Amino acid sequence: MQEYVLDISGREVVRWVKEEKSEEGGHLDFYETAEVEYSLEEEFDREAYGIHDGEDYDLVSFKAVLDIEPRVERNYWILQVQVTEFLGPRHRIEEEPLASRELTVEEFESEFLPLAEAAVTVKVWTETPNAKEHFNDWFARMKSKHRTGAARPRTPEKKT
Repeated sequence: MQEYVLDISGREVVRWVKEEKSEEGGHLDFYETAEVEYSLEEEFDREAYGIHDGEDYDLVSFKAVLDIEPRVERNYWILQVQVTEFLGPRHRIEEEPLASRELTVEEFESEFLPLAEAAVTVKVWTETPNAKEHFNDWFARMKSKHRTGAARPRTPEKKT
């Protein structure tokens, strides 16, 4: 799949999803899913963080993702809002509430988008040039319908 980073805020995309849900009564032309996943690193330079040997700490980071996918099988694409943040050292007892889980759009918006705008990336993944065209058409309709400022697809970053 080809990846393109978009010049639009994650808040705008979330706003679109919420407005579409309220207008269409749940009958959307796309699927949306959100989740958060935490990463724990046991081996790290404890001295750099002022942690003494024998203390039970891990370095913690998370990735929260909102995926939007069309209800089509051809010309498939995924619009993704991703929030990645380094939380730092956490005592292992504090890690229990950090279980990976599914989120609602509202939880994604309230818990993760406010953290740091710099940690938010909006990108689209497309399978084919036709899928990119399909996404561009959908994206243009959403911008027009929801009166969003211009967003320009950037050049491809990676191929997977």
